Amino acid sequence: YVILAVCQFEEEVVARKNSGMEAIQGDLTDNSDVEKVVACAEELLEQKNLHLWAVVNSAGRIIPGMCDWLSLQNYEDTFRINFFALVNLTNKLIPLLKNCPGSR
Repeated sequence: YVILAVCQFEEEVVARKNSGMEAIQGDLTDNSDVEKVVACAEELLEQKNLHLWAVVNSAGRIIPGMCDWLSLQNYEDTFRINFFALVNLTNKLIPLLKNCPGSR
């Protein structure tokens, strides 16, 4: 199997690659980066003659503070990465998941 990590920062990409993973830099809130991630996954799967078996979404952020300290923009930014970005990426990967029997 192969693990493809999507990292926000280049130093995270290097660290993941040093630990034996495949890694790509990307901002999951940017649709063009999501398309780049999907293309990278397709290429990697084809090169290694593999299928996409699972997607593990672990991107997230939190802004600590009392509710009255945080702006609406803080909440929107949090939902953009913690929810909408993950839904977007997963939806774009569903066709690859459907190609693999027993995928998750």
